[in-house]
Amino acid sequence: MRIIFLWILLAIATELSAEVRLAEVFTSNMVLQQGKPICIWGMAEEGERLTIRFAGQKVITTADADKHWSVELKPMHASEKPRKIFVSGKHNMIVLNNILIGEVWLASGQSNMEYSMNNHPHFIKPRKGDPDYLLHEWERAENPNIRLLYIEKNLKCDTLPTKGWQMVGKESLKPFSAAAWFFAKMLQDSLRIPIGIISSSWGGTKIEKWTPGIGMQYKKMVEPMTPFAIRGVLWYQGESNLIDGDTDIYTDKQKHLITSWRSAWHDDTLPFYYVQISALHAGMGKYSIRASGFDRPEKQTPSRSGGVYGTQVPGNTRSGKTGTETAGSLTVKEQDGSKGAVHPVFKGAS
Repeated sequence: MRIIFLWILLAIATELSAEVRLAEVFTSNMVLQQGKPICIWGMAEEGERLTIRFAGQKVITTADADKHWSVELKPMHASEKPRKIFVSGKHNMIVLNNILIGEVWLASGQSNMEYSMNNHPHFIKPRKGDPDYLLHEWERAENPNIRLLYIEKNLKCDTLPTKGWQMVGKESLKPFSAAAWFFAKMLQDSLRIPIGIISSSWGGTKIEKWTPGIGMQYKKMVEPMTPFAIRGVLWYQGESNLIDGDTDIYTDKQKHLITSWRSAWHDDTLPFYYVQISALHAGMGKYSIRASGFDRPEKQTPSRSGGVYGTQVPGNTRSGKTGTETAGSLTVKEQDGSKGAVHPVFKGAS
């Protein structure tokens, strides 16, 4: 009897392992990038024939010897119309619901990007304006045309650590990056098309942790998403490198990270917007920090905000010509009375 039971369990496990699967970045409620080829991939039994259907497109492929499969759908225009994706194989069919087409951005970095919408009590409150503005924004946030993908801080997971794409609500926004949310909100208000925003960050991490080939955060929290089509990247990081005295070499490290991420997404002009550390003077234990940015003074370009600098990072311009490209920035407001703080409170875009 026990032998029969074990055979049944083995048969069930074998059947489940043979089922077609999608990469974890693909779930119901997601937004797919407009105007770019849409790559969809997953796993299936070696040699299994798969059919993928979406918005009038139909693509057939076969899983390779490593049990991987991928297809590329043609670019589409932005659309608020909810659609379904069908992925069918020999043993099962996957149906993803409520899929929109629009703009997709990835937000990453350390604590200032991780700074979440539920207004953690260990962060300071603004001394000017509404002291609970994050709480109030969190409580009233609601927009069916903004979708959230939160990547959890889990380095032990063998796959992308996420519960999938979520509709905007109190629970889905609770751990989500405030800077990323306000960027998505501003973008949706301006463009009036669906926005997908991905939050993948970890407080205290140095840029090396997010660099392909050497960084565990990148390997676990970014690489599994490539080459999911996105419009660009938002980067808010650098404090930990500053503490270690990387002021002279951070520019080269950031250049390498940008080039590497662009290579991973097969797009050498992928927009990369970042917040360079604003002028601050704050004690952190034995450290006393005073900085207006990482780049050398002759390469710094003051922005209109007066406290945030945009660094010219050597690389390709959007036109494809060799030269420098000045990345844009989410402005960190200092009117809230948190000037000089390591974690400025207001994360809204202006």
